[in-house]
Amino acid sequence: MKQSAHGRPGPGRFPCFTLIELLVVIAIIAILAAMLLPALSKARHQAIEINCVNNLRQQGLMIQLYADSNKEEYPLWLSALVPDYFPGANALQCRADGNVGKTPETWIMHPMGNYSEAYDRPGNTYSTNGTEGYERVEEISYFYEFTGSPCSWKGAPLTWHQIKNRDRRAVNYQQWQSYFPLMRCFWHMLANNKPVLNVSIQGNVFRSNLEWETGVW
Repeated sequence: MKQSAHGRPGPGRFPCFTLIELLVVIAIIAILAAMLLPALSKARHQAIEINCVNNLRQQGLMIQLYADSNKEEYPLWLSALVPDYFPGANALQCRADGNVGKTPETWIMHPMGNYSEAYDRPGNTYSTNGTEGYERVEEISYFYEFTGSPCSWKGAPLTWHQIKNRDRRAVNYQQWQSYFPLMRCFWHMLANNKPVLNVSIQGNVFRSNLEWETGVW
């Protein structure tokens, strides 16, 4: 490069970077990006979780309003609350929902793939879908503990609704009222089967292990 007498670039000219200098700059940018990406990913995860917590609170409130108008009985299916209590599907969707296609054949709500009879989805012969006029039932992300289907969990000829109503009134569960799940979201589990987000029958949101009786916080 042509320089002035003082060793500086002449008029109208700009200094050039060497290849090594460019590589150093690129390396610094890469290091900064690597440092920021985990923080951005964590912030995104927290934002999704906050949205889910708000959904669960709203759902718990709406279910309680339903119960107040129906002799303290919970609805048999979440889809039965639309559109009277939920004007749209957004409140029933978690942004972490990993379902692809949302078809009965690929439906995944419980992480162990269990209790398909309890899923509020198209194709479930026990569901109210089709009788309540809710066409977007396949977009429900949450596991409702008080469904009206037979319960394979207990292996008894009782419905989830009957078993859960019995348990919540049992003496040994009275101390767990604020930790007795009404609805659960399994889409935030990272490791060791936790955390699961729950809204209790008292309306508070809490975190738990997959089996909530083994650990809540």
